[in-house]
Order: sequence, then C-alpha cells, then structure tokens
Amino acid sequence: MAHQHQHYAHEEPYGVGQEQQQVTYDDQQDYAPQDNTLVVEQQPQDIVVHETLRGLLRPAAAELVGSALFVFTACGAAMTTSLGSSYTVGAGTIGIALAFGMCIFVLAYSIGHVSGGHLNFAVTFTFAVLRKISILKCVLYFLAQFIGGLIGIGFLKLVTPISWWKSCFATNFIHSELSTGHAFITEFILTFFLMFVVMAACDSNKSNQTLVPFAIGMAVFCAHMIGIPITGCSINPTRSFASSAAASGWEECPNAWQGHWVFWFGPILGAVVAGFLYDYCFLEGGYKVDMLIDQYVLRRF
Repeated sequence: MAHQHQHYAHEEPYGVGQEQQQVTYDDQQDYAPQDNTLVVEQQPQDIVVHETLRGLLRPAAAELVGSALFVFTACGAAMTTSLGSSYTVGAGTIGIALAFGMCIFVLAYSIGHVSGGHLNFAVTFTFAVLRKISILKCVLYFLAQFIGGLIGIGFLKLVTPISWWKSCFATNFIHSELSTGHAFITEFILTFFLMFVVMAACDSNKSNQTLVPFAIGMAVFCAHMIGIPITGCSINPTRSFASSAAASGWEECPNAWQGHWVFWFGPILGAVVAGFLYDYCFLEGGYKVDMLIDQYVLRRF
C-alpha cells in the first residue's frame, strides 16, 4: 500500500521580539525504517543563542553608529555656525536647528528599520517604561548611545582646529538671565513635544504611516528653534553629556557642567509624561483612559 505524505511542524525560537520560524519535516525522510518512529533532529543550542544575541546586538550597533554620526554632524554644524558669537535668534539659530532636525531625519530613515532609530536615551527610557522594549535592550541602547556620542564628539575634536573649540562643542547652557528652574521647564516641554510626535508617528494602528522620520526630524527642528537661546536645546541626555565631556577642562568653556542635571532629568521626565499621555489617551484602537474611567468612575454611580 502506498505511503501517504504527511507533514509535521516544529517551531524553534528566532531572536528576541521576532516571529517564530516554522520548519516542516516530511515523514518519508524523518521516519526510521526499523520502528517507524518520528526522528526529529535537534537544533544545536548555539544557534538559538546566536540568533538571540543578534536580535540584541545588531540594533545596539545601529544605535552606536547612528549616535556617533549624529553628534559628529549636528554638533559640528552647531560649532561652525556659532563661531565668533553666542547663540542668537536669527540665521544662526535656524542653521543649527536645521542641522539637528535634518540629521535626525536622515539617520532615522537609515537605521529606523534596524533599531527604531531612537538616538536619544529619553526616548529609549520611555519605551522601556511603557514596556515596548525590554530592560536589557534599554540598557544596551543606553550604552550604545553613550559610547557612540563620545566617539562622535571625539572625532569632532580630532578634526577641528583648536580655535574652533571656543564654541564649546555645542555644549548646552542656561541663559544668564534664567534659572535652572526655567531651563528644566523648557527641557521638559520640548522633550514632551518631541516624544508626543514620536509616539504618534510610530503608532502602528493609525492609517497614515508615511513620512515618519520626517515628522520626527521636524519636531527636533521646531524644538531647537525655541530651545537654542534658552538652554542650547538638549532634549537628548547622551548628546548633552558628549558635548560637556569634550568641553570639560577647556579654558574657554568654564561652565561645561553647570546645571548639567537639567539636561538629563528634564528630557527624561518630559518624554515619560508624553509617552504615558499618548499611550493612554490617544493611541489608535487603545484609549486606555476610557477603560480606566469606566472601571473606576462610571461603575461607582
């Protein structure tokens, strides 16, 4: 009697946060002739480990390269634009804002499909708090952005003449007529604005998915247009650290670390608040706030 073909599916884990891969076995090849039992070849353990590491390290490497290019290009443009004068509203501000915004645009377009194109620890931390990425990936992204920023600013310091260093490598500052409280509020609001746009642009449930990198880049541009005269516009803690580290110890930049905590806590808190607000109130198809109102308010009446 002819033996009928049957197929059996066996699933192996594939990477971190990736879909499982299905492998099909044909019974004419996988049955042992002596006992007619199914023989399934075990996959080597190192293959699973390799795929898992690749799912973590490849995006982290993209964040490292992207952060290095961002700091080198955007901060370099800010240095050359501001040479010989302080940040002032006008052509200088527009040029610096465009450099930061367009740099984020092209880099998000380049590595967004690999790592999401965070390039900003405030964004990464918010995604971790919202449980959209794992804690391990958050830590790896932070290290990648931190090291990448230092690499980028290091090469910028290497290729620029010493006379340019008086611009302090685009170090963030607090306007002399304003307090750290004013600076904190500014960084909070501007990063809130950026993160709100990021959440909206990356909302997979909405119908319009076009121009996502451009929308984020334009948000960075708009934030810099208002933030440069006030704080130098950080909205990115690891970028601020890289600039301050390069300017540290240089006689032309005695205040490289002044109020530096503002450029960490302001952006991080602003991003987290915006992330929760969008996730609970505006996420297409979600509207978690409606469920909370229904559960804790309407049912009490």
